[in-house]
Amino acid sequence: GSNVMQEGHGYIALVRRNAMDSKWDSVEKRLFTEYQKRVYYPFVNAIRETDYGWVPESGVVPEWLKCAAWCDGCQPQLNALMDEEIQTLDRKYGIERAKHGAAASAVQQMADLMSIFRRLKMEARLQTARNNYSESLRLKMEKFFRETDICQLEDRKLKPILDHLACIPGILTKIADGKSVIEGFVKAGILDRESMGWPDLYAMLDTCQVNA
Repeated sequence: GSNVMQEGHGYIALVRRNAMDSKWDSVEKRLFTEYQKRVYYPFVNAIRETDYGWVPESGVVPEWLKCAAWCDGCQPQLNALMDEEIQTLDRKYGIERAKHGAAASAVQQMADLMSIFRRLKMEARLQTARNNYSESLRLKMEKFFRETDICQLEDRKLKPILDHLACIPGILTKIADGKSVIEGFVKAGILDRESMGWPDLYAMLDTCQVNA
């Protein structure tokens, strides 16, 4: 359903091109690493705690609650996964990594098989602050930017950014419906079309034929 009070949590990443130092050899690696620690691990653990009764204070993730993390990025992402800190956290939180080839054809990658990315670009050009807007969300974001002084921008530059960000929930609600998300998994053979519960080996083989 819709969160009409705008109390949900989301993340906005504003990345400087020079956001790296001796520890980071690329901006992409830092962005991916920060995402793992700030978004991904808390997300997985929240599901374990809420839906499966896992107790974080136990410090132990049972075998049956292990999580398989699918990654399909390029070399900076792979470098981040090989980082000692990330590997230590993966072991701590029971995360098993599955790395997809970054240059793989679009017939294999679930996200590329969905229509969401294409529709997102289209809707981003069509939706404006006049016809699809969350005023309460914009006010919360503006308050955050002002209070934290995180973004040194003039008002004339900050306003269009806030206007666009305030439109994103409406855009995603329109294009990221359940059917559109599942579409990519079905086409790649990860889910069969009838039961939506088992892999479809024939569909997987079809992706190899298309690649050829």
